[in-house]
Amino acid sequence: MLSIHLFSKVLGEGLNEIKAHHLLFDNAIDINPRLGTITLNEKRMALLSVEALGLLRKELITTLSMDRAKGFLLRLGWASGFNDGSCIEEMHDWNSKKELILAGPSLHTLEGLVTVEPDVLELSDDKFYLSGNWYHSFEAEEHIRHFGCCDEGVCWILIGYVKGYLEKTLGKSVYIYEQQCMGKGDEKCYFVAQTVEEHVPEYQALLRYFQTELLATELDKMYSEVHSLNQSIKRSEEIHQKLTNLLLDGDRLSSLLEVLSRVLGRSVVIERGKVLASVFYREEDRRVYQETISNETFIISANKVNLGKLIIIGDQPLNQEEQMIIQRSLSVFAIQLYTQRMMVQLTWKKKVDFFEELLEGRLDTKSFLESAQHLFEFDIEKRNRVIVIKSESEEKNESIRLVLNAAYPTIDMFMKECYLVLILPTGLEEKTTIYDTLSHMESLIKKEIKKIQYYIGIGRISNSIVEIGDSYQEAFRICDFLKEAYPKESKRAISDQIDPIMLFLRSMNPKELIVFYEKTLGHLIEYDRQNESSLVLTLKHYLDNNGNINMTAQQLNLSIPGLRYRMEKIESLCQVDLKTGNGRFHCQIAILVYYMMKVI
Repeated sequence: MLSIHLFSKVLGEGLNEIKAHHLLFDNAIDINPRLGTITLNEKRMALLSVEALGLLRKELITTLSMDRAKGFLLRLGWASGFNDGSCIEEMHDWNSKKELILAGPSLHTLEGLVTVEPDVLELSDDKFYLSGNWYHSFEAEEHIRHFGCCDEGVCWILIGYVKGYLEKTLGKSVYIYEQQCMGKGDEKCYFVAQTVEEHVPEYQALLRYFQTELLATELDKMYSEVHSLNQSIKRSEEIHQKLTNLLLDGDRLSSLLEVLSRVLGRSVVIERGKVLASVFYREEDRRVYQETISNETFIISANKVNLGKLIIIGDQPLNQEEQMIIQRSLSVFAIQLYTQRMMVQLTWKKKVDFFEELLEGRLDTKSFLESAQHLFEFDIEKRNRVIVIKSESEEKNESIRLVLNAAYPTIDMFMKECYLVLILPTGLEEKTTIYDTLSHMESLIKKEIKKIQYYIGIGRISNSIVEIGDSYQEAFRICDFLKEAYPKESKRAISDQIDPIMLFLRSMNPKELIVFYEKTLGHLIEYDRQNESSLVLTLKHYLDNNGNINMTAQQLNLSIPGLRYRMEKIESLCQVDLKTGNGRFHCQIAILVYYMMKVI
């Protein structure tokens, strides 16, 4: 470790040789009160307040940007340090290069910008290294005052000064950086200087800031950027206006997309579960789109509703103007898609209202038929079947609708709150066909939508306008029943499968039915599971035989005492009296639900 005082003792050669610590304000700086000048080696200097320099720094940063201001201030510091190095070298005889180098920190301190305390100095023909502490850095103080702490060193003028001074006095290209800086929250500032050949790679980016550029050049660059930005804004506004005019003229989404594709010179796709519109600028982009290579995606939304995705396909990243054009275009696409959505939802509401009125019997048959002909594609007087699908969210239900609509475009589909309703027309109503159709639907859902849980309720086959209302109601009841019965797994059920309990589903809330079943048989089922017994089966045979002990014992190959023991156990677990009609009736309903759930 070396200091100014240490070098003043060991490196001097004769009493007249100047030492770094000999530099005092009085013998280094010449002040002429009459002329109002301050000079260093006959070169004029100026005394400025650090507040003024801090204000200059603030104006440069806010006007030019942080990065450009950094380059300007580094070069300003370099010019100051290079000039001081030239002056101090000419003012005295420096037999020791080390003393000349250490004079820089002394002079820098005298000028009032910072207190410099050299730490390590290594100088030889093939190596140079200097490090030290900066205390009371005016730059760190002013930067914090105007901008607060940041994530990098901020003593740019000081860094430039050291570089300029050393390059003049050392005669080599030197690299300077701050290991610590108060401007980024450190306790002190610590600098390192070494030749460019030996510099630390992580700080290499600093070198580019010392390339000579005038302030006018910086301003020209900014003007050019602002002009370019202004042109991009005008261009994006023109495209936005063109798309808006097409929208107001009633053009389709594909027409709007063609305009955007021509402007960008890229293939573009809008999708929401399926492709809504696409324009492929190059044929090979179809493959690129399928493989999701080099695709940039933008969300189209309105009123916090996700309406779809705009996908841009191309080899090169989007430039600033293209980004602006796309952002302006998104608002037009959002209006188009949101309008379509509102129209579709209005149609859905009319279809829901139709079924509500049908179930409530508010209109006569003739009125219903006329209404149905305007709303639906299917023939309401022929054989049809209603399917209702419910998933964990409306968004997932919408995804299911898009997937199934792409596969079955002729089937009537509409949304009712968190349910998707489908009406299967003539030709899809036979049992063999309905099972195949359901299997195909489920395979599509699982393939296209990952991690989804759903419930599918299928109503009975209808042969008239009245019966389709029953099928509609049954499908909803079955769907709700499945959700309550199987909260953790996807299930489907057809009314024919659970016909024995449909009477109860029509007359009571599915949740109430599940609660009743669990309350009645829950402990009994759990007992069978834990003990690998068959008390539920015993209860079923007992009820099937209308409580006849002898017939039940004979069917189960049990002794009369053995069956009585079982029945007592069942009564205890179910908390019912099977000798009463009410007790047996409760258990019969619960047993029906149990076995229907096993069938599903």
